Amino acid sequence: MKKKLIFFTCCVLCMFLLVACSGKTAEPEMYGNMTAGDLEQQAMGFADELTSMSPSDVMQAQLYYSMYGTQEENGELFAGLLDDWTEVITTCGDFKDYGEFSVEKSGKTVTAKLPLNFTKRNAELVFVYNAFDMELTSINANLIYSTGEIMKKAGLNTVMGIGTVFVILILISLLISCFKIIPKIQESMAKKDEVIEASPENLEQIRAEESRDEDDGELIAVIAAAIAASTGASTDSFVVRSIRRI
Repeated sequence: MKKKLIFFTCCVLCMFLLVACSGKTAEPEMYGNMTAGDLEQQAMGFADELTSMSPSDVMQAQLYYSMYGTQEENGELFAGLLDDWTEVITTCGDFKDYGEFSVEKSGKTVTAKLPLNFTKRNAELVFVYNAFDMELTSINANLIYSTGEIMKKAGLNTVMGIGTVFVILILISLLISCFKIIPKIQESMAKKDEVIEASPENLEQIRAEESRDEDDGELIAVIAAAIAASTGASTDSFVVRSIRRI
């Protein structure tokens, strides 16, 4: 009986201890010296400033940071953010409210995202921090596309890529087929160069060459007859190969 009472008492004490442990609030995860709530407030502060700016205010801020951005702390980051924000305000319409804030730590970086809901298209602010000292390294305003839009864009990219490959293959095949035609064209051009056309410009030249060939033939016959007469040999026993004029 005593053993049962002791066992029962231990079970009750364990239950009280578990209840006491579950009643403790979990400490928030720290990112450097900042909590997720601190990062959210900072992100919403940026968002409040951006959504309250008119297009003319954005243009003036862009002009300022393009001229003096290097002199300001995080000036280059803000200049890039304003460029992204110009596309947001011209595409997304009027601002409505904020979405669910999220923080993700991966390796040496901490990425915080704050969705922004607009009338035409949603967007999000993306803040990237150095995980060691929580220094802000980049700020971007990105448009959020639906799954259908992403699939459509991927399909267009695929079609363009495949089309480009087929066009290049067709050009290569045409170039290879030209290798069979080029030698024939070269042969025909060479034959044309060898043939002398009887045009008014070269007609006299052709006649002079023909008459010279006839005179050379008669001269060779005379020389062969003279050699045969002086030596008593037949003209068939020797051949006159060349004539040198003196």
